[in-house]
Amino acid sequence: MDETRIALPSSAAGARNAVALVLAGHLGLRGAELREHPLVGDALLATSELATNAIRHGGGISGFRTDITAEGLVLRISDSSPREPDSSGAGDPTAPGGFGWPMIQRLASHIAVTRDEGGGKSITLVLPLPRP
Repeated sequence: MDETRIALPSSAAGARNAVALVLAGHLGLRGAELREHPLVGDALLATSELATNAIRHGGGISGFRTDITAEGLVLRISDSSPREPDSSGAGDPTAPGGFGWPMIQRLASHIAVTRDEGGGKSITLVLPLPRP
C-alpha cells in the first residue's frame, strides 16, 4: 500500500489537489498529461462529489485518506452526518441534486458506507487505476 499523509482538506478543491498529488506520484505524470488522463479526471470528479456532499450535507470533511493499493485509488472521506447518500432526485430533471451518487457508483469498483463512532459516516471508494 502506498499511503500518502495529507492534511485534512476543508474544501472540494483541497481534496482534489490532494488526490491529484497522489495520482501524479503513482502515474508519474505532471501538468497537462496528468489533467488529461481519463482515470485522473474520473478520480477528481468522484473526489469533488464526495467532498462537496460532506461539506454541504454532512457538516464538513471530518476525515480524509487516500491510498494506492493493488485494486486502485482508495479514497475515504468522512463527515459528521449519519445520513447515507441519496439519489432520489436523479430521475427528476427539475429537482436539484441527486446525480452525483449514481455517477460515483458507476465510476467506483467498490463502495462502502460505514458509521463512525462519533455518529457520522465514512464513505470509501475504490477507483481502478492502470499500473504505472
